[in-house]
Amino acid sequence: MSGPLKAAIIIGLAVVVLIAVNVRMYRAMKAATAKGRALEADPREDRGV
Repeated sequence: MSGPLKAAIIIGLAVVVLIAVNVRMYRAMKAATAKGRALEADPREDRGV
């Protein structure tokens, strides 16, 4: 493998990994926001007391 080809493959993999991590964080944040809104609507639910 030549240098530029190897660099392109490594950069491509890094971009894919970064996108995957961002998607997972976005979904987790969306779920946490929905849970927070549910708690605001009904504070007795899931307080852990």
